[in-house]
Amino acid sequence: MKLASIDIGTNTLRLLIGSVDSTGQITDSLLRREITRLGGGFDGKELHPEAKRRTLDTLSRFAGTLKENGVTMVAASATSVVREAEDGSAFIDEIFEKTGITVDLIPGEREASLTLKGVLSALEGGREKQSLIFDIGGGSTEFIAADKGELTGLKSLNMGVVAITEKFLHSDPPSPADISTIKKKVDAFMAEYIAALPPIVADGGTLLVGTAGTVTSLAALDQDLAVYDSRKINNYRMSRESIERLFERLKVMTHNERAALGALEDGRADLIIPGTIIVLMAMSTFGFDELLVSDYGLLEGLLIDLAEREGLL
Repeated sequence: MKLASIDIGTNTLRLLIGSVDSTGQITDSLLRREITRLGGGFDGKELHPEAKRRTLDTLSRFAGTLKENGVTMVAASATSVVREAEDGSAFIDEIFEKTGITVDLIPGEREASLTLKGVLSALEGGREKQSLIFDIGGGSTEFIAADKGELTGLKSLNMGVVAITEKFLHSDPPSPADISTIKKKVDAFMAEYIAALPPIVADGGTLLVGTAGTVTSLAALDQDLAVYDSRKINNYRMSRESIERLFERLKVMTHNERAALGALEDGRADLIIPGTIIVLMAMSTFGFDELLVSDYGLLEGLLIDLAEREGLL
């Protein structure tokens, strides 16, 4: 049976149509993603009208795709910026009125647990070891601690690449002052995490796993992929040294030069700078020299969760 999930993120909208077998493994038949930057221009109170229009236009196309594929069972969620916006609930109502898609506004803790479910479904060794998974989003970053596949702790930080970019990235290329300010902000957020969760020990039995657009973009850049291929991204291993080399290269490039990189997704040329800083500071904070990349996350977790709730597993 075909199911569908939709992730309405602060930066990216994603649609997955697929089936889930009895072991929880996903076979996808269609995957689409569009950067609409719903969090763009967010003033801390209301969503920007143009950002809402971009998002509604994309969701209308997604609704057409669902109809074309005969999908009636859909799990859709909205996260960070819609949680924060005073008009977030009204926007969800507008989505239903104009597209027929019912959207759940999920809290950060629920987002983290669903992300864990999605990541573990395709992560090599994830159910045998201790792991720290982080999901860098447009409006927030979730840290999920797990031991042999079981959730042991989670923390959602109000640290997203869209907000950081718009507030603190002022120069093109980024100035040393911009970079320094972003590092200080990220360091302050990381202190929140350390105070909230049990300590993570980086040893041979612990995995550091990154998911979402920043991390998958770094994996694509590291392999110099001309066309994004999830098979080459999922479970790809990156050293801190290789990420540092990429950052040194990216931070001296102009926005247009970064945008011209074939391996970098359209609309991510500015976000990759604060995103990479978050990755490197997470690795240094917890003492990891290697990062395991996951192309799965919240979108896949939503699909698996839907299959469980419908009694299909």
